[in-house]
Amino acid sequence: MKIGYWFFILLIILFSASGFAEEKFPVTVHAGYFGEMGVHPGGTIGAGAEFLKAGRYSMAGEFSAFSYIHPLNHTAFAVRGDWVHRVTGKRGLSGEAGISLGYMHTWSRGDIYVQADDGTIAQSTNTGWPHLYTGLFIGTALDLRRPAAMPLAPYFRTLCFFEYPYNGFLLPHLAFELGIRIRIPL
Repeated sequence: MKIGYWFFILLIILFSASGFAEEKFPVTVHAGYFGEMGVHPGGTIGAGAEFLKAGRYSMAGEFSAFSYIHPLNHTAFAVRGDWVHRVTGKRGLSGEAGISLGYMHTWSRGDIYVQADDGTIAQSTNTGWPHLYTGLFIGTALDLRRPAAMPLAPYFRTLCFFEYPYNGFLLPHLAFELGIRIRIPL
């Protein structure tokens, strides 16, 4: 009952919000560097759309895919959805915070060996391991439409994400993204 109540209130807020005069649901695409712990290189690509804009505040939904390599340990690939809250200043500098939920898959960077029922050891196929991905992030961006009339916004995000299960536990990771968003008016 409570979930339905909050969902109904959210719908009322979304449909009663003003601020769509500039663009209806502006879409952005983004690409950049994704560094897990800052030293495990990777990349990210995705798209998003603002679905609420009221003055300098906006709420957006984003979908991203990223991958990184942890040398001598594993390779990871993930897809995630982000719920972003953003406040933009007069000159285009913005601050943002949000939460993420998604799917992550990791593969060992080496050979996999398993012990059979009879005690022998044999090499196994590396099909990887599935994980639930959840996370929190904060970031900043500079919307270049304001100072330079360009539909670009370089951005930086610091992320704390969680991989579950990892040997039966929840494993936290620190990462950052450095990239560019391109605004596509519809």
